[in-house]
Amino acid sequence: MLIVPSHIKTIHIYRSFLRIAQNWPKDYLRPRSQIKEAIQQRVTQSFRKNKLAQDPEILNTLFQEAEQELKALGRLMANEYKNKYPLSQRMYTPSHNSQYYSVLAATLDQKAAKAGKLQTE
Repeated sequence: MLIVPSHIKTIHIYRSFLRIAQNWPKDYLRPRSQIKEAIQQRVTQSFRKNKLAQDPEILNTLFQEAEQELKALGRLMANEYKNKYPLSQRMYTPSHNSQYYSVLAATLDQKAAKAGKLQTE
């Protein structure tokens, strides 16, 4: 038996996507290209495009795909893979330039702080 998602469940999935997009961290290195905006745009377009779908099989497939994408975004946002597969200290201190990543991280932090100050002014 095929279970067609209800209107309320569809709205719940839609709002969950928008909530993830809203809470996605800002990328200070790419101020003109934000993942949160790409997520919002894709969700809006996808839900509008599929708004008129009525075939129960198609609706069920679309709903399952949306749930999978939502779970994947949630895992990325929660840093699940970063926590599951942590990098060893050797990765952060390459033998040819042991300070490379610490200097890079400090530079990125400075740029993020500067970008944050510029946006709040």
